[in-house]
Amino acid sequence: MKNKKILFKLLIVVIGSVILSELAGQLVLGTQYNCEPRLQNSGIYKNQSEYFIKNLCDDYEDVKTVQPVIRKEQEVMNFTQFIDKISLQNYKILSKQNSDFGILQPNQHSRTINSNEYGFRGREISMNKDDDTYRIIILGGSVAYGRFASSDEATISGNLEKMFSNNDNPKIQVINAALEGDTSCSDIKKTQEYLIKFDPDVIVILGGWNDLDRPCTDSEEISRISVVSALVKPIMSMCPECQSPRLIILSSSWIKFQIDKIIGNTITYDKDLLITNLVKKWATTCEIGKQHNFDVIIALQPLLGTENKTITEWEKQILKNYPSDAVLLYPKLKESMNELQSECKYTVDLTHVFDNTNDTVFIDRGHIGDNGNFLIAKKLHEVIRPLVEKR
Repeated sequence: MKNKKILFKLLIVVIGSVILSELAGQLVLGTQYNCEPRLQNSGIYKNQSEYFIKNLCDDYEDVKTVQPVIRKEQEVMNFTQFIDKISLQNYKILSKQNSDFGILQPNQHSRTINSNEYGFRGREISMNKDDDTYRIIILGGSVAYGRFASSDEATISGNLEKMFSNNDNPKIQVINAALEGDTSCSDIKKTQEYLIKFDPDVIVILGGWNDLDRPCTDSEEISRISVVSALVKPIMSMCPECQSPRLIILSSSWIKFQIDKIIGNTITYDKDLLITNLVKKWATTCEIGKQHNFDVIIALQPLLGTENKTITEWEKQILKNYPSDAVLLYPKLKESMNELQSECKYTVDLTHVFDNTNDTVFIDRGHIGDNGNFLIAKKLHEVIRPLVEKR
């Protein structure tokens, strides 16, 4: 009887959420998954025009990602064969929620986003590295990729390369290999099967948020998926293009938080195991680096609520209305990262990188604008510079 009552309440919440989200989609979000109102209301780009913000949002919604595996004569080519042939046809479009690694669809060009022939954001590069070049690759999810950055140059990678631009020898090249939705699982696969071909000197993984919000694991011990996510996931898998405003809201942290309150947090997960799983995956990438003679730096990305910065009115609204499991798990994750000191070249805690700014940095719980990207790049520059000087 109790279970029936829980299911009934859950059904009411889901139906109500769909109705409310449809109204919100029509009245507030428009067709941009609330991108434009979010950027305008946050004040991140307060000196920019509405036209600029609209173009920025349009570009981010139009960009496509692909899975670099092709079929030819009924035979699936493995990734090594694919890279050797460098064939850029017959890509399979990926869902953003897919756990397999992806890249940007090559050769996309818009007002604010460009992808090169290898599916990296930014300018064209050569796969073969010159002898006098020091190559840094940035991995991670949407923050590392630069969602909401005003240009390729305004991403973390773009800023970092500019900061090294005064060094003539060695030449510093920074590659943005991050992709929205990437986790430690996709980072391992992308590094092992793709990035080693680019002969990196350093790979920097900017992570934490995605893995704690939706862990990538086959372990049955971690039942992290919430009720709402479980309802939305089959729809998204059947129709990757169906990521409408109503589904975005339906799976939002606020809705999940309300349902958790109604059902009494009956869906639980082992927090210690979740963090252990993430740290092991980071250690795996560091081991790949040792095997292929490049350094790996694990950088814990800042989230709103994990720092000591002065909170602006916009950021207060985010903290109030959008609870985050990841923020609650950060203290434990920071402790566990000490285990990586013997495995990885460096571990870097970036959670306090915004402490000295009074301006709005966060657009939501984790996404940032140009100023935030610059400050993260500045800290990474301090960490990486000694490695370059030792070369």
